[in-house]
Amino acid sequence: MSLVPAFEIDLWNAWMFMAIFIVYVFIVSAIFRRTGERVAHGKESRKITTLLAPVALIMLIYSIFLPLERGTGWFYAGAVVCLVGFIFAFLSRADADTAPEGEPFTGGIYRLSRHPLYMGFFLVFLGIGIACASWLFIVLSVIYLVLAHIVTITEESSTLEKYGDSYRKYVERTPRWIGIPKSD
Repeated sequence: MSLVPAFEIDLWNAWMFMAIFIVYVFIVSAIFRRTGERVAHGKESRKITTLLAPVALIMLIYSIFLPLERGTGWFYAGAVVCLVGFIFAFLSRADADTAPEGEPFTGGIYRLSRHPLYMGFFLVFLGIGIACASWLFIVLSVIYLVLAHIVTITEESSTLEKYGDSYRKYVERTPRWIGIPKSD
């Protein structure tokens, strides 16, 4: 990794991964339509969520100029992390969409993390940063995660109001981010 961020326009740049990510988000959103309607968002959560968009936009623009480190360990490691992120995000949407109506999402991948979608997106962004060996993209990914963490705190308070004790019990046994589930 160089201290000076790379700025080269090429066909084999990080924009390819970002384009796959954008197409992925639209396809998954079309498949799993119920999920977005069922998430409890308060006013604070919506305000903070709007901060995630500019960070993602900066990453998208930077990805146009960011060459992939093809054929290196960086590239292959980043591609694996990115793929794990896509799988994690997909499973979170599938599990949320198939959860019983009127209950919080607690099954499937939600047993490992209370916020697997944000975690999946972070892993996708982190994987892109690794595949490009770009410290700047990795820093932007961490900024995304910090903002997502703030959003999750506000979402959890709204969800707690909406679902009460069933969500409180879930919070007590499941970590916010990926990890070994807490026991009852």
